[in-house]
Amino acid sequence: MQEFFEHLVEYQLAICKRCGHAVWPEQIESHLTGKQHRIGRKKAVSTAESVQGWPELIQYPSELRVPDYVEQASNQPFTVAPRR
Repeated sequence: MQEFFEHLVEYQLAICKRCGHAVWPEQIESHLTGKQHRIGRKKAVSTAESVQGWPELIQYPSELRVPDYVEQASNQPFTVAPRR
């Protein structure tokens, strides 16, 4: 079980368990080591490598497909971290 992220399979996103933001795989290390979480670099690198190995995980914002209509709401709200 991943300590910091969960896989929102329906949308193919990695969701930070601590803050609830969707994080692009290439930004996981900086997300964890940043001001909000302050996780050590070694742990952040290890976590990033683990999450990046998940199957069917969107790698880039251009791959995200937002549905026009959702029949049943997800039981978990999520947000997508803005591109910087």
